[in-house]
Amino acid sequence: MAEILVGTRKKYRVKQKIGSGSFGDIYEGESVATKEKVAIKLENKNTRYPQLLYEYQVYRAIEPAQGFPVVHWCGSAGRCNVMVMELLGSSLESLYVKCGRRFSMKTVLMLAIQLIDRIEHQHKNHFLHRDIKPDNFLMGRGPNRHTVYVIDMGLSKRFEHPTSLEHIAYRNNKKFTGTPRYASINTHHGVEQSRRDDLESLGYMLMYFNLGKLPWQGLKARTKQEKYDKIGNKKMDVPIPTLCKGFPKEFELYLTYCRQLGFSQKPNYPYIRALFTTLFKNCGYKDDWVFDWMKGDEAPDFRPMGPSMKPTISGNQELGPLGIENGQMMESYRKLRDDRDEWKRKHDEGVKTLEMLDEEVKRLKAHVANYCSQPYQSEQDNAGNQNPG
Repeated sequence: MAEILVGTRKKYRVKQKIGSGSFGDIYEGESVATKEKVAIKLENKNTRYPQLLYEYQVYRAIEPAQGFPVVHWCGSAGRCNVMVMELLGSSLESLYVKCGRRFSMKTVLMLAIQLIDRIEHQHKNHFLHRDIKPDNFLMGRGPNRHTVYVIDMGLSKRFEHPTSLEHIAYRNNKKFTGTPRYASINTHHGVEQSRRDDLESLGYMLMYFNLGKLPWQGLKARTKQEKYDKIGNKKMDVPIPTLCKGFPKEFELYLTYCRQLGFSQKPNYPYIRALFTTLFKNCGYKDDWVFDWMKGDEAPDFRPMGPSMKPTISGNQELGPLGIENGQMMESYRKLRDDRDEWKRKHDEGVKTLEMLDEEVKRLKAHVANYCSQPYQSEQDNAGNQNPG
């Protein structure tokens, strides 16, 4: 097979095929100059719905951040559109299968925290993902093996203007976009997607990791549309408490919150992240970022940055709708508030102790200065001044 090179100023060598999708094939490659390993995505120019150039533009529009792959080059070569990007590791779906289709609660929570971070960052850059599923999240390689990356921006859509922040209009009768298993109920109903739909999809994905199988998997139908409809109806028929039964209340709170969000409402990302960071803390897990598919004795050399394991609810943030599981929300809020107050009390006590020590140091310093200013007397002089026994 003849050597295939792509790129203009920098050349990349196409090597073995490592994957494929509905929009093309993915190959492992390397930089001709540096031998750095890369992923090379190829798409036939004659495909009915070309997406690679659009996907490249989305990556470029999103501010670089942890968990978003670096894109090196995009262009054309022969009959293909080509995108060269950072080579990543396995998808969460393949790792899930590797682990026997069940993740521990620790792994699910560590994933949830990072995934909320990724979705929030994409939303901050005015784009929806619209295809949240385990196949579209990959782990990094080498020193980044503890970091979750989001990929496949081909279905992403700008939901607000980058400067005016004007939100897209609410519309009905939209064509289905995404993956039925994880799609939101509104997506099944043909409603224009917004931020709430990405987050609802994430909730189903987390419960998939918890359960091993969602209640609407494996439904039989004669046509694709009939199957989509059956899945959507099943999602409505299964109450959130039933779906989340047997698992920590936080998963139910999360999905309930996502489903009650308004179309253009900005989600309270700190609140939903704090649900899982607080649960992680209360479970007593060690935040070493060692996932189920890693060796138990692995010593991580990398720790994800950002909000990560630190709950970030502050006193002026809305905790959620009062009419929805408010008791549970308030319980989580009180726990966070009490933890904050405890740390504040310890901090205040430390400040008082430090002030007392400062005063004592000043007093002793003045005493020493006064002592040193007195005329010097030797022990012999002192002895001579003593009265004889």
